[in-house]
Amino acid sequence: MNRLTATVTAIEAHEALHMITLEASGLNWSVQTLQLPAHVSVGRTLTLSFNANDVIITSRDVLVGVENSFFGTIEKIDEGIIMTRLHLLTDAGRFYAMVSRRALAKLDKPHNIALHVAANNIALSEQS
Repeated sequence: MNRLTATVTAIEAHEALHMITLEASGLNWSVQTLQLPAHVSVGRTLTLSFNANDVIITSRDVLVGVENSFFGTIEKIDEGIIMTRLHLLTDAGRFYAMVSRRALAKLDKPHNIALHVAANNIALSEQS
């Protein structure tokens, strides 16, 4: 699981849908929720978390219609028989991604990549 600390900077709402903007390491993240959790308010520091399987990796020049996109490099590759774990270093922090070996073969190495996480794939929790 990928985790980072972020501060809520804005909340947009329409009916039950909420788009929450957070700042972490000087970068903006977007999180989409159907109901606004009681612990979420502007100025609050929270933990963002998302699964390694929810990370999309592309070459830097590929545009993806996803709210959270950051540039980085692949630091380490743990190749498995079917799946591969990527250790990523981005401006937003260190993260992990799980991709198939077939998908890894399509990436532009030596490792200049873009990391994408959809706003509805990120969970918010109170700091522990």
